[in-house]
Amino acid sequence: MDGLIEWLPEMAFVSLLIIFVAGVLAFILSTISGGGGTLVLVPIVNWLLGVSNTAPVLNLRIKLLQPAGS
Repeated sequence: MDGLIEWLPEMAFVSLLIIFVAGVLAFILSTISGGGGTLVLVPIVNWLLGVSNTAPVLNLRIKLLQPAGS
C-alpha cells in the first residue's frame, strides 16, 4: 500500500484521464465481445504506471467490476 501512495500524488491529471478513458473503452469492448478488456489495458497501464504497478491496478479493476456476491 505504501507504493501506491508514493506515486499517486506525482501522477499528472492527464495520466489519470488517459487511464479512465482507456478503462471505459476496455469495459465497452469487454461487454460487447464477452471479455478481453483487460488485455487492452495491459500495455496502457504498463506505459503509464510501470511494470510493478500494472498487476495491482488490473486486479483492482477486475475486483471492482465483479458483480456483488461473486
